[in-house]
Amino acid sequence: MKTYNSERSSLRDSLRKFCASILLVLVIIPSVSEGADRELSTILANAERQFGKGSRFGISVRDMKSGEEVFSNLPSEQFLPASVLKLFATYVALKELGGNYTFKTTVAVDPAGVLSIRGGGDPTLRSEEGWEIIDEVRRSGVKRVKELVLDDTRFLDPYPRRGPNPYEAAQSALSFNQNSVAVKIYPTRNGSPAVVTLPPGVRSELTVKVQTVGGKRTQINLAEADSPTQKFIVSGTIGEDAPGVTLYNSASDARDNAGEILTEMFKRSGLTPELGYRFGPVPSGSRTLFARESKDLSFILADLNRYSSNFIANQLVYTLGCEGERCSFERGLERILDRLRRDGISPAGIVLDDGSGLSRKNRVSPEQLSQVLLLASRDLSIFPDFISSFSRYGLTGTMKSRPLAGGERVWAKTGTINGVSSLAGYLQSTTGRRLAFVIISNGSIPKPDAIQLEDGIVSALLQR
Repeated sequence: MKTYNSERSSLRDSLRKFCASILLVLVIIPSVSEGADRELSTILANAERQFGKGSRFGISVRDMKSGEEVFSNLPSEQFLPASVLKLFATYVALKELGGNYTFKTTVAVDPAGVLSIRGGGDPTLRSEEGWEIIDEVRRSGVKRVKELVLDDTRFLDPYPRRGPNPYEAAQSALSFNQNSVAVKIYPTRNGSPAVVTLPPGVRSELTVKVQTVGGKRTQINLAEADSPTQKFIVSGTIGEDAPGVTLYNSASDARDNAGEILTEMFKRSGLTPELGYRFGPVPSGSRTLFARESKDLSFILADLNRYSSNFIANQLVYTLGCEGERCSFERGLERILDRLRRDGISPAGIVLDDGSGLSRKNRVSPEQLSQVLLLASRDLSIFPDFISSFSRYGLTGTMKSRPLAGGERVWAKTGTINGVSSLAGYLQSTTGRRLAFVIISNGSIPKPDAIQLEDGIVSALLQR
């Protein structure tokens, strides 16, 4: 049940040719001009004057051919990185696992009819894949399910839910819909209540206060009530001419969320588990029916970086921490640091508390991040998958709504948490020079101003 995509494969071939041109370029292009240095220094001086001493700006810009650091500001100081930290997990996953790596979800049955689904850490399992698994179970000849066993034991000490936002969802070896709940809102007629639905099997309660209004104007809020069980309050208005809206909330209990969804699916398929579901290891004596493979890691990384998925990043950390049949988050973080050290990047000062950049304990220097960018660019076995996972100005991902003159020559990863904004990636200047860059702002800087600073620096580099 492996997923293939010919168009994405064609894109990968094109990117390999592009990356080869980076590695084979023979013309030595002059270094960044003094004029460019002055312009960048002026941008930084203005930012420091505007935001005061409580703000810091870390920059490291490297020539992709020579490796020379051509412009920097506080390059070796440690910063809160936000989501550009995902570059570490991306790089190490490609080096250690390879772009063709797939996650496997195994389905087995014992002589008594107990059906087991063992999670392998796949971050891409959704309800759609659940239906595919059930179809394959039926094709395997299973006509009765005595009990459904969900085996999520592969991850040791699963990372807990950190809050109601989808980017704060819990981690688990067997997850569905990234351990979040989708709340769908549809308009009816002007003056009438909207229709609000939850996915099949989700047991959360809904309080609906959404009215349909004329036109397309929509303003909806999703809140989680303070309750022992998960309750959602959906309020606001939706235009009768507007499309439906989907809002997401992390599941309060990721395990039961997966169990309830799967049980409902089995019921609807005519294979109702007679004894319901439970969690635990696959019973001894079970025989494997099949293993469902995810799409290739190279495609998953595009979802990770273009949309800055914390869930995918931390699932990768667990996977990197696998030893035999068990996977440790701490071991995964250690493996990232081990790989950086072996590839010549000093881990001195680096603090990794997660793989996503959400934790405020993380610390890394702009110089260490730019070294990773440089290493990736020099390894053609991973570079096409690495760079193609990034967003592009005005075109894709988190940068789609950020138009910039010459932005089509920039591939980058964004980062945002409270008090932190970051941007890291690659660009090609108007003279053809290729640069790797890292920009990190820490302090009381409004996000629009931080974006303006980042875009100003990138524009200056593009024009030189």
